[in-house]
Amino acid sequence: MFASFPKLFDKNFVVGFLLPVVLGLIAVAWLCPEIAVLKPLRSVSASEKALGDFTYIALLTYVLAILLVTTNTLQYRLLEGYLPPIAWRGAQKHSAKRQALVDEYGVLMDRWRVEKAAFPATDRARADALKLRLTVEYPPTRLAAMPTAFGNIIRAFESYPLDVYGVDATPMWIRLASVIPKEFGEGLEDARAQVNVFLNLVFIMPVIFVIATLRTITDTPWRAFLTAAQNGQLAGWRLLPAPMIGVAALLLVILGYRMALASAKAWGVVVKSAFDCFLPQLVMQLGYAPPASEEERRAFWGQINSRIVYWQSVDPAHCKLAGAPVAPPKGWSRSLLDRLGGQGNRVKEGVRRG
Repeated sequence: MFASFPKLFDKNFVVGFLLPVVLGLIAVAWLCPEIAVLKPLRSVSASEKALGDFTYIALLTYVLAILLVTTNTLQYRLLEGYLPPIAWRGAQKHSAKRQALVDEYGVLMDRWRVEKAAFPATDRARADALKLRLTVEYPPTRLAAMPTAFGNIIRAFESYPLDVYGVDATPMWIRLASVIPKEFGEGLEDARAQVNVFLNLVFIMPVIFVIATLRTITDTPWRAFLTAAQNGQLAGWRLLPAPMIGVAALLLVILGYRMALASAKAWGVVVKSAFDCFLPQLVMQLGYAPPASEEERRAFWGQINSRIVYWQSVDPAHCKLAGAPVAPPKGWSRSLLDRLGGQGNRVKEGVRRG
């Protein structure tokens, strides 16, 4: 995460971290009007004092956004279900859901093998949809399901390189980054930034909801409210900002989580595409001849995995040298490793835990 600090002014930092913090501070400004420094967030003013307060607000926003950056991995681990309290709920629910999908898909495929051309088109579409859900929303059945839908989506695409190519993504990601062009690396950044913005909303808005609930309890004149309710006069009751902000915060938590799921799926597509598109270049960058068949490719990557992880010598029968490594793609630079460092941590942690 600290490798990303020089990039704290780029658009992905603004979208993924600054924006959620600004929304949170605006909510706090309306919930706690006694905090004078946040007053400019409640009204537009060009006074000298307001401009000075904006300076403090900008500094506070930036510091809070940096704190979110430093806790980003922790947020992922918590929301995926590796840490308590979410980890305490167990994965039985999602294991049962996955098994139900597997069973339904198996029944449809058994029917297809028997019925062949007579198999209904609607059932074929249903089988395709089930297969897609099983590959995008859940890890392979050899791996245990995670306690959350978010965790299952992340684990699904983290396990993709090993299942498809035999590539251990734990040590290979940073090496793969050396051959990823700048434009593709920026796409990876953008995809993760979209996950980060919703992830941060999921963690910030519950705090706003708690503050709003407390302010509603302490600021509401309950005796007058009950009297108005008994007399049927609630239609003219003036609502305080706190309950409205609390409801909005709760809705943002729900919406943010759902959007995080959708964004994680899109992020996974980009990560899987990186392995699909650039593994051949990585083979040459490592100084080896590309494998000629699927069997040779899996054997090659098995050898490379063992060399990198365990420092074992490779078998020349599976890893044939091809002269000097090729030059990195045009436009590649050290900054690409910095930009992909966070993604590398995510892949590394997911595969190691898997």
